[in-house]
Amino acid sequence: MSAISHWLVHWNVSGLYVLSVAGVTTRMRGYVAHHATLVARYCAMTVSPLPESVVWTGDAAMTTEREGVSATTKGSACRGPRRTRRYCTQDAASSTASIWRHQAMDMEDAATLSYEAFCARYMARNRPVLLRNVTDQWFPRAAQWRDGRRINFQLLKAQYGAAEAPVASGDVAEYGAEERCTMRLGEYLELVETGAAGKRYLKDWHFVHAFGHDIYETPPFFKDDWLNWWWDHKEKSESDYRFVYLGPAGSWTPLHHDVFRSYSWSVNVCGRKEWVFYHPDDEMKLKDRFGQFVLPDVTAEDVDREKYPHFHEAKPVYVIQETGDAIFIPSGWYHQVKNLEDTISINHNWFNGYNVRELWGFFKREYAAVEHELENLKEIGLVGREFVDQCQLVMLANTGINCVEFRELLYAKANDLLSQREQPGIKSSGGQGRDLLLHLGYVRDILSELNVALKAVDEHSEANEVWLGVDLQLQTLTDAPNESNVSRCVADARISYVCQ
Repeated sequence: MSAISHWLVHWNVSGLYVLSVAGVTTRMRGYVAHHATLVARYCAMTVSPLPESVVWTGDAAMTTEREGVSATTKGSACRGPRRTRRYCTQDAASSTASIWRHQAMDMEDAATLSYEAFCARYMARNRPVLLRNVTDQWFPRAAQWRDGRRINFQLLKAQYGAAEAPVASGDVAEYGAEERCTMRLGEYLELVETGAAGKRYLKDWHFVHAFGHDIYETPPFFKDDWLNWWWDHKEKSESDYRFVYLGPAGSWTPLHHDVFRSYSWSVNVCGRKEWVFYHPDDEMKLKDRFGQFVLPDVTAEDVDREKYPHFHEAKPVYVIQETGDAIFIPSGWYHQVKNLEDTISINHNWFNGYNVRELWGFFKREYAAVEHELENLKEIGLVGREFVDQCQLVMLANTGINCVEFRELLYAKANDLLSQREQPGIKSSGGQGRDLLLHLGYVRDILSELNVALKAVDEHSEANEVWLGVDLQLQTLTDAPNESNVSRCVADARISYVCQ
């Protein structure tokens, strides 16, 4: 039983329940089949079946039966016409009488999914999704980084071996921090190829910033990216939020949510990953009893229930990502990732009109925390513009962006979006007029708050003519007529995973 990390139970309208087990070998097939019936019976009492059938693919075949109906599955990866796959999850060491927890994770074929459908189903609803068949069309050159199912070590050494990249040790502190160093890529690849890398993981390598954009094309689902758009357009940009990750089997990233509570996407160029997701509503359940730090490793067998008293109440979603798959990670979703094979992935952090208010909420909380910590400076006469400037400096050091720069970004993007309204056919923020108008309304409201918060900064500054023009146009916006269900979902102040 110790070899089984968790069970995944999938079902369809026929009443057939199929069990796949992560890490199971063919020798364990009898044990799995024996317990599949117990799992199916319990799920049948607690969860409604889903419509349409499911097609399964993978490696090790397994068979289960229920009420005389049998079927054979292979492995743990599911493919099929139905978008929604529901998973029951339970630690195999627990009793079958324990409480079962289920969450929904959608899977789509990138070759047939439209951009508008992606916006409506996932970005607007802050809902994660796994997209199949991504690398062939948009990552043709990056696909050369693999040789069959293995990393193409020789090519990477020849083309990028002299480049330097950050490498995490893999030894995670109790509060989730990792020691990092800088290594030449060729040196690190040699460790991975010879099996000497251990859990050392090359992370957050700014590949596009170093080598340009021509190695891959951002898939259309993720192109409405205000964050990297800003980094590409600002003067003297020294960074961005586009990364390459490369690590051996067993390397991992501790539980976290993404920077600024942004979206992120991750494409496997080579290898396989296991993801564990938690809804934003579970955040406090993942933290210690003081509400400070989340549990770094949610797969640990010996979680301290006294230190993390509510962890057992959180509801995980497990997903296996194959080569060629993309994962969309919405705002605020906690996730932990483990490489099941030697793996290369390309990852972007990003935001747009659908989640801009999530970022503004994050920046407001960060600024309030900095103000609180620096309050004593007022006692020595640091007030007005000087106090605000000091707060902005500390916030910039802590987060990488402060309120001053966030305002600059939003004015620049608002000006860009307002010009796009005059050009029919341009896709942005869903490519739908009602959503573009809605998102411009969000930007208008956020800029109004920012201008009040930064009033002390503006008192002795010259008026920005472009900003004044943007303000004038934003004030003339009217509410989007007949907001769609999607717009009502995204307009809800509380991001909800169950918004249907």
